[in-house]
Amino acid sequence: MKYYRSFWVFFIIIFIAGILVIGTFTFFTYLPEPPAFEIDQARISLAGANKARADIYAPELYKEASKLYDSAISNWQIQNQRFVLNRDFSKSISFAVASERKATEAKKLAVTSSTSIQSTVQLDMVTIEKQVKVFERAFVDLPVREEIRKNFQRSKLLLSEAKVSYASGNFLVCNDRVKQAKFAINRATDSAKGLLDDYFSNYSTWQRLFKETVAYSKDNHAIVLIVDKISKSCHVYKNGVLKTTYNVDLGKNWFGTKRYRGDKKTPEGKYKIVKKKSGHQTKYYKAFLIDYPNDIDKQRFAEEKRKGNIPRRASIGDLIEIHGGGGRGVDWTNGCVALANDDMDELFSLVSEDTHVTIIGSLVTKDELLNK
Repeated sequence: MKYYRSFWVFFIIIFIAGILVIGTFTFFTYLPEPPAFEIDQARISLAGANKARADIYAPELYKEASKLYDSAISNWQIQNQRFVLNRDFSKSISFAVASERKATEAKKLAVTSSTSIQSTVQLDMVTIEKQVKVFERAFVDLPVREEIRKNFQRSKLLLSEAKVSYASGNFLVCNDRVKQAKFAINRATDSAKGLLDDYFSNYSTWQRLFKETVAYSKDNHAIVLIVDKISKSCHVYKNGVLKTTYNVDLGKNWFGTKRYRGDKKTPEGKYKIVKKKSGHQTKYYKAFLIDYPNDIDKQRFAEEKRKGNIPRRASIGDLIEIHGGGGRGVDWTNGCVALANDDMDELFSLVSEDTHVTIIGSLVTKDELLNK
């Protein structure tokens, strides 16, 4: 009897244990599985998109992917607050899968866009750098309007910023700076070319004056001076042959011929030396006074004044010299031509009163200047 009772106790214990095992197995079998894998995959894809700078190159897709990821996390947290058997992670999984897909698309688009922009801006920067160098060669020494100079300086600054952005891999910002730099240098160049076009409309006159002066030198076995304003040089011809060349500084506003007193332009035309000065006669070491204004200058001045193109009280000006004190590498005179003192010593011994001096805009054509 005692044995029989023990058997049933043991049986009941085994039965209850079985029920517990089956219940536990059933519980964990039907327990909703958290979306950890899907969310982890979405997180990895977002990290890859972020590394490819999708926030910059594919911002809409990247934003969608991020929102979907946040929704997956938020829904997971909400479900975790419910009773374990009532949890439903289907929305979290759906959000996470969609986030991964969008992030993958964003990464691909970012890589494609950044590669395309990188290639474009690289070529554009090379082009702009060439334009800047051309401007520096052809126009930077011209006394052009302040607006033109500002656009030129702005293009250089923007190009520098573009290079910094390019080096850091921020090609979108680089592209923006490149576009602005391109606009600025094109505007500066177009405006400067317009001024140059107007100036070089006198090229045929300059060529005529040059040829007449060289011919005079040859026919009269004389020394003549030819000042080329564009190249900032003074050429010495003897018997029609070029003997030497000196660098010169010009009037602050030398671009174009002199029109009236105080415009700081260096005149253009055919002149003669009327007086050689040295010692206390000049404050510029040594000097040659030329016969500006000549008859053509006086006629032009009267016509401009009649048309109202110059101030009513303006006078034509005088006292234009070739003098020392130059060699500064900048244009600083009030309209004169300045040489370094050593060069003036040489020139002083070569010329005499009545020596012909021809001042022209340029010996080379505009195209030659721009392509030089």
